[in-house]
Amino acid sequence: FILPSYTKVGLPLEKVMTIDDSVFDLEVTSNRPDAMSVIGIAREAAAILDEKFLYQEPKPNLKIRSVKTGHAPSLQVSVREPRHCPRYQAIVMTDVKVDDSPLWLQERLLSAGLRPINNLVDITNYVLLEFGQPMHVFDFTKLKNSELIVRLAKKGEQILALDGKNYELTDETLVIADGKNPVAVAGVMGGELSAATKDTKTIVLESANFNPVSIRKTARLL
Repeated sequence: FILPSYTKVGLPLEKVMTIDDSVFDLEVTSNRPDAMSVIGIAREAAAILDEKFLYQEPKPNLKIRSVKTGHAPSLQVSVREPRHCPRYQAIVMTDVKVDDSPLWLQERLLSAGLRPINNLVDITNYVLLEFGQPMHVFDFTKLKNSELIVRLAKKGEQILALDGKNYELTDETLVIADGKNPVAVAGVMGGELSAATKDTKTIVLESANFNPVSIRKTARLL
């Protein structure tokens, strides 16, 4: 495990990382999506124990610079399967710096069984764990025709996923595609060829709602 460069040399590992911690291993059934997040579990625990639910509304310190019309990268989004995807949102963000996440964020992901990758991927996973809302990041420059299409896969189409494996898709698999090929299996896993890397400067941040039955079938099939 490579520690961040700012870590003080010579300290015992238990002083650097929160190793002496308690981890709850919870299995939430599919009929309780409200409990598939840290916030949801905390709300449930507060109700069961008759304790106050402690929650602080996030107040991000964001400075968004306006971009002149015609200067911003243009992204076209189309949803061809609204019954499988009633809502799909995406935004292009430029001048992004891809780096390792802070150690505290890496630790929280590790304690939840997720492998830290980089700050972009890690923050989407963190939000998923916290709020229960899946998100995904694409490298904008790797999307053919600068477009994202929510559609069913064509029979025989394949995708190289982020786990390094090639998956053959069926015509019942909901995918996110660019102008040429699938770049993600909707609600399941992103594609390797459109993933953000250390060289990425412009990204597409996706947040969507997918039909849970369709996603569950796809996940089991793959």
